[in-house]
Amino acid sequence: MSDNLYLYRFDVLSAFASSEPNREFLMNKSEWNELGKLGDILTIYRTMTVEEKNNGLYGISWTTDINVANFFKEKYTRNLLTNAQERVIVELKIPKDDVIAYWTERQESEIVYICPKSHDYCNIW
Repeated sequence: MSDNLYLYRFDVLSAFASSEPNREFLMNKSEWNELGKLGDILTIYRTMTVEEKNNGLYGISWTTDINVANFFKEKYTRNLLTNAQERVIVELKIPKDDVIAYWTERQESEIVYICPKSHDYCNIW
């Protein structure tokens, strides 16, 4: 897995939006258990460029941990294509049933979520 998929963001979005069978295998048993412990409505965060926020085409990687979002906003420098751009944190409240995957292996509490184009329920800071 890579953590710098900016150039391929639309391909990644397309792959996760597909209805391919066996999507339940995106998570291991431990991650399924951890997801089950979360409430029915989740607060998730994503650090993104102002351009991403304005065009509404959000990436699919979110986190349930505001500290992780702050890290990506303030300290993450490995995405050379967006480093010089201003970044913001977007907060959403979503139904747990809309989560595609929840990954805990890298201690990022990562949620894979595809945000619809309408963002009436977003907080941006």
